[in-house]
Amino acid sequence: MDYSVFKTDHWNNNLSPKERRIALRELEREMARSQKRKARKIVFKFMDKNKCGYYEDGKKLPRKFLYINKYFLTSDEPDRNYILMNTVIHEGRHAYQDDVLKGKVSRDTLDDEKVKLWKMNSIIRNDAKGNFTKYRFQPREDDAYNFAYDVMEGLRYLLDDVYRCYMDGQKAQREYWEFDAKNYYGDSPDLNYKQIIEKKLARKYYDFILKKKLNRIKYRKVQGI
Repeated sequence: MDYSVFKTDHWNNNLSPKERRIALRELEREMARSQKRKARKIVFKFMDKNKCGYYEDGKKLPRKFLYINKYFLTSDEPDRNYILMNTVIHEGRHAYQDDVLKGKVSRDTLDDEKVKLWKMNSIIRNDAKGNFTKYRFQPREDDAYNFAYDVMEGLRYLLDDVYRCYMDGQKAQREYWEFDAKNYYGDSPDLNYKQIIEKKLARKYYDFILKKKLNRIKYRKVQGI
């Protein structure tokens, strides 16, 4: 893909909102090709300005789409083009996670432990409306944030000064989030904050599974099965 289509001057002066949507859909197809997964349809809709987008995994709605905040297509934020890039890559990573868990794509170099954590996190989730630190560092979100950052960091010298400024901001934000997570969860050489998060997730997951099994046994007894 020719990423220069996202350069700020070109984005602002040469592309209509329709052409911007086309560029973002091509970005999703490029990410899908690199991850050997099926590309998702992107739906643009107005959301709260603080929300960039989300991935619908088919649990609430029957079809699996990437939803992107339409506001950023025409907003006056100086880095709106790169906010949209980041969002498409991030949400597309959730689509990849979904396909891995359902056996639709190869795990490639993914280790079993990471896939196991994604599976548990698919059932035990921390909502974005609650504690942001808990939301940000749950395994599937942490992976999506890190993946999008790595992809975009790899494009740092292909784009413009606005992009490099945006990525500097992303780096500072990552450092702050990690500092906050260490303070919230605790962090030591023996047990770092990510290990603590994983232990908490595993405990909640197995409690959930046990409760589900007990309820099934109780149901069978009541039904005389």
